[in-house]
Amino acid sequence: MAARTGAGVGVITTITIFGILSLALFITTVVFYGNANRAQGELDNLQSEYNDFVSNEERQDAQVQAFLQSAGKERETLTGHLMDNLSNTMRDVTGSPRDGHEAFTGRLNSAQLAGVARAKNWQPGSGQPPSVGQLVQGSNLMSLLRDLDQYIRNLHTELDSSNGARERASQDLANEVSRIGTIESTHRQTVDRLTSQIGQLESQVEQYRRQTNDGSANMEARVERLRDEANARQQTMAGRIGDLEAENARLANQVEVLRTARSDETLQAQDEAALVDAQVLAVDAASGEATISIGSEHKAVLGMSFAVYPSAGAIKLGPSGEYPYGKATLEIISVDETTSVCRITRETRGSPIVRGDVVANAVYDPNKVYTLLMTGNFDLNRDGLATAQEREEWKAIIEGWGGRVVDEPTGDMDFLVLGRRPVPRAEPSPNAPIAIVQQYLDELVLVERYDQLWNTARATQLPVLNENRLRTLVGAR
Repeated sequence: MAARTGAGVGVITTITIFGILSLALFITTVVFYGNANRAQGELDNLQSEYNDFVSNEERQDAQVQAFLQSAGKERETLTGHLMDNLSNTMRDVTGSPRDGHEAFTGRLNSAQLAGVARAKNWQPGSGQPPSVGQLVQGSNLMSLLRDLDQYIRNLHTELDSSNGARERASQDLANEVSRIGTIESTHRQTVDRLTSQIGQLESQVEQYRRQTNDGSANMEARVERLRDEANARQQTMAGRIGDLEAENARLANQVEVLRTARSDETLQAQDEAALVDAQVLAVDAASGEATISIGSEHKAVLGMSFAVYPSAGAIKLGPSGEYPYGKATLEIISVDETTSVCRITRETRGSPIVRGDVVANAVYDPNKVYTLLMTGNFDLNRDGLATAQEREEWKAIIEGWGGRVVDEPTGDMDFLVLGRRPVPRAEPSPNAPIAIVQQYLDELVLVERYDQLWNTARATQLPVLNENRLRTLVGAR
């Protein structure tokens, strides 16, 4: 019984210990579970707070990872690191480390910078400049800064160009100042020289004035003496005039006698028929040539020209006072002893040259040398400009045909050939150069000579040919 009692006590003890341990385990479990719940709650709170700063998805972002690494290197939390970066950024951008994005945006929207606006093509005078916030809309601040940098570079380029132009202008100004200084110096020297010359001229003028006064007195005395001599000479000339008038009447009568004596020899205006020099012997229309009845024994020469008329009676002055044009003109191209071959240089349509036609050249005569006096200006080449030089060319042609051209009227003169009347230039001013005045006087002499010869020819009934008559009668083209 005692043994059972001991075994039961051990079992009870064991059961008791086991119960105590179970109770202790239960209590420990309850306490642990409570701590675990409390820790889980704290963990959930921490997780919620953590998620307020960064979510799991954001934590996986590469940029966040880069910030975490950077924060780890600086032994900072991510939030502290980001706060430091934001503060530094705001300090660099706005100057205030506590500004945020809204404050930064507000500053941009309130900042009106005319210089920055001009970089974005804003023009003064077109209203208020846009704010910086408006300028970066749809873009970013760096783009605005790049535009501003380009604008500044352009301004610097323009400034450099302007500085270069200013330096060149300054150099030009210095050169101009130097040039003006040289001119002023030269001008002063010129003024000094002219002043000296003026002084000399004043002295000479005074000397001339004295000489003029003396000369005036001498001139008055001389004029008085000449007046007396003129009166005496006038009385002498009055008697002389009576003698000359009587002599003039005698000479006029003698001229009339001589004119009558030469009437059979002098070519008169109505004797044009006597101008016939030859006849047309044959015509070759195919070759444009004609043969006339004069040759080397008649003093025909190469190049001589003739007017062709149907008969001698056709060579008459018309109502207008002009000779009619011949039906054709010829030019000698070959000379035989008694005949000459001529080239037909002009022929009237419908009136061809035929055998028996007569030819005439007023300058040509195998039995006589015609003497001509030419005056005025001529237009040999028909360019509408009559000159004295072309008178000399006509003279050479006439002399080549056997005629004689004289410069002064002679007793055996056959024709007076009148060109166009010279036209003198306008009368020069009193202070014109001597050469100009002399030219004007020479031209007046030519005009006076022209008129004098024309009046003399009319008074003596000398045949007169103008250039057109001469051209017609010699068959010139």
